[in-house]
Amino acid sequence: MWKRLAVALLMAATCALPPCAPCFAAPVTPAAPATPAAGRAETHRPRIEVAFVLDATGSMGSFIEDARTRIRAVAAELSAGEPRPDVRFALVGFRDKGDAFVTRVTPFTADVSVMHAALTELQADGGGDTPEAVLEAVRDALLRLKWTPVTPRGAAARDSAPVLRLLYLVGDAPPQRYPDSPDEGVLLELALKKGISIQSIVCGEPGASGRAFFERIAERTEGRSVSLADAAARRAAPGDASGPGGGAVAARSVGGTISGTTRTLAADTLSVDFTAARAPVTVGHLAPPAVSTSGLSGAQLRHVVDAATFSDLWRAHTSLVGGGTAPPPPFIDFAKQQVLVTGGADAGLIVEAVREDERRGLRVATVRAADPGLRFYIVPAAAAPVVAVAARPAGVPEKE
Repeated sequence: MWKRLAVALLMAATCALPPCAPCFAAPVTPAAPATPAAGRAETHRPRIEVAFVLDATGSMGSFIEDARTRIRAVAAELSAGEPRPDVRFALVGFRDKGDAFVTRVTPFTADVSVMHAALTELQADGGGDTPEAVLEAVRDALLRLKWTPVTPRGAAARDSAPVLRLLYLVGDAPPQRYPDSPDEGVLLELALKKGISIQSIVCGEPGASGRAFFERIAERTEGRSVSLADAAARRAAPGDASGPGGGAVAARSVGGTISGTTRTLAADTLSVDFTAARAPVTVGHLAPPAVSTSGLSGAQLRHVVDAATFSDLWRAHTSLVGGGTAPPPPFIDFAKQQVLVTGGADAGLIVEAVREDERRGLRVATVRAADPGLRFYIVPAAAAPVVAVAARPAGVPEKE
């Protein structure tokens, strides 16, 4: 039964659907976290070091505010993994020569209230011309912050805690290149040597040269470039499924980008498991019409997000009812709710639970095999797609 259900899920994942009714993805099983070595001391738990290099000129007020209001939540989200990481934050605010300051450094701290206070103090002001002291800020973040040194390979490395070192460069302008500005290439080589990955968050529209800089500085340090302007454009045009130009990855906010990217990298590089932190989603039931045989066959797995698709599925389900007596579909306010449709005339699936997975930007539905029949579930509306994970029956070994 377990193998048959897995095959059914895979077949349903490849079914043809209207563009507005995405199919469930293939079964996703979260990777199990690496088991810590027996007797490993608390001081050897994974460490996450996150430094914000944040443009504090006048145009950045809303982005600084977002970082400030989200910092406590970000800290809580990063600390919720298993094994529990040692999370530390630092801040380098920057403006430009001629402003009240060029850079302002807050050292690494595990006390999130210290970082909240530093972000509160960092008011957006100054600027004027477009380029800012970006290179000077990156230099200070690399040299003035006390990053955990890279441990040489060998026994010393095995006995030390794994560390994830991330520098988030957040700004909306390219660097001002003064005669005494540090060399970009030298900075990127230094970041790689120190094991620091630069993730760039592009706010607004810095122009072609600015975008190229933010993408280049991330790419050459094994990081990613995220454009908040592209994300805003995609939210304004939800039908556009294409990604942003220039290789950037769309995201929703400064805080959300930092949380999501850091958790993804921590899961991949430190084997920190954040799946236990998934928030449950309220699931309601919608009684299907009583029909002797459904017009839909197979193990349907449909995430329905609009009234037209729902109406089509409902009519297909009741298509074998004779005499024009098929009941009309019930009203669903798709601005507030969405529908999960599972099963069919010759197969059945029951949704046991649905949980948010913010790290991967999706919702996970746990399903199990059941008697044949179509079932309808109501979930709150959300932009996140739904993927299905088959519930593993008790006693079935993992290798199955």
